[in-house]
Amino acid sequence: MKTQKTYKSVESKTSSVTFDFYANQGKFIYADLACQSVARWEIQDKQDYMVSLMLNTAPSKYILSHIKSCLTYAELTNDHDSIKYFEQFVDLYTYLNLDSNNRTLCIMSFVNDEFELPEGIYDVADEVYNITSENNKYSTLPLGLKNILDSRKITLEIYTNATQEDITRIFSVVNNGVSLNAAELRNPILTSVSSEIRELATQQRKLFLDAGVFTTKEMNRRKIDDYFAGLFMVYMQGLDAKITNTTLREIYLDPNANKLVNKYANEMRRFLKVVGKKISVFQRENGLLDLFTIYLDQIRLGKRLNNPKEFVSDFINVQIECIKDPVQYPYGKDGERSASYSGLLRSREIRFNRLRNTAVLKKFEASKYFVQLDTKRCGNNEDKLIAARDQGWITPEGVEIPMEDVLTSDFEIGHVIPYAEGGQTTRDNFVVQTKTDNRKLGMNPVQTA
Repeated sequence: MKTQKTYKSVESKTSSVTFDFYANQGKFIYADLACQSVARWEIQDKQDYMVSLMLNTAPSKYILSHIKSCLTYAELTNDHDSIKYFEQFVDLYTYLNLDSNNRTLCIMSFVNDEFELPEGIYDVADEVYNITSENNKYSTLPLGLKNILDSRKITLEIYTNATQEDITRIFSVVNNGVSLNAAELRNPILTSVSSEIRELATQQRKLFLDAGVFTTKEMNRRKIDDYFAGLFMVYMQGLDAKITNTTLREIYLDPNANKLVNKYANEMRRFLKVVGKKISVFQRENGLLDLFTIYLDQIRLGKRLNNPKEFVSDFINVQIECIKDPVQYPYGKDGERSASYSGLLRSREIRFNRLRNTAVLKKFEASKYFVQLDTKRCGNNEDKLIAARDQGWITPEGVEIPMEDVLTSDFEIGHVIPYAEGGQTTRDNFVVQTKTDNRKLGMNPVQTA
């Protein structure tokens, strides 16, 4: 019999505090980016909001959850997920910000004199103030106007028994109808896929931003999260991956995807380390998708990339040749439409991804940058005994191998030609070394002379 889900109401209280009080509380308010948007206000947005506060025309609530109260409730109800969630914040912050991150950061920024009010005449509470470049920062405001701002009321809605699941639901509801994009709406989903994609995007944000692949605005709207989520679909399904908002949301909830996402994230980090600063060449991000697809195909054949610099550089040169080539690639039903290679870079649809892949691989021999690894990684005790005997019970480094110790962990089987360089896991490529010498050798060949 299917277990029925229980839906329980959440308690909250409404309170009104002054601007001055809230500004002083700001450092104790935390916006968990798992259930809140990245700050994305430009200077104009900040100035507009401060003017609205000054004129008493910014009435919307700030929605928070009281961390200690929610943790206490989680402990009473034995909600282990919520306990673990709130415990990470309870000693550092008082509130979690569920809806007002941009507003809160705007207030803190203004109080810290990080931007100014627009210059002009301010008619506030029957007083007229002339705001110029001399007095348009918080610290330099005319005393009367500053006092008015400090006393402006901010309405708070504070949840006191919300669970981790409730917080996610609140975020989705308060943003319903707001122009959040699909990636922002996927972000608070409580799965491994969501957390791994968010962490990957956070770690790689500077790389993509410095390279100019995405703008700050695009980053703040989680375009990089959407991009990594799409590449995860390619990782799982190859060039047949149908990347849409619907399929991406399904991946976030798919049990198999949640098992694989950590391996994907680690592989993506290795791949981006290979690409390095040359990522700046990929202003059309789908070109990077193409390189990742080719890289992944080779890795899954049990190979290791042993010439990373030329792999990336040669691919870029081939891609430039494809962009330069005026040839048109038919697509659509019966090929009634066509596009140049440059035109194909605009989309990550299956047909576009496949056409680009075919075009590149006609000119790019990916396998020559990789070395095939043996499917067998290590030898056994018999192999170890045979190698030690053939060596005359002396390691290549001149250390004696006591017969009674050869099968202990003090001695290990190494590869004469390193495994990572394509060395075979066969007896004619085995050598017995001390554990220290074997580990110290790394990917260098054993000097058997």
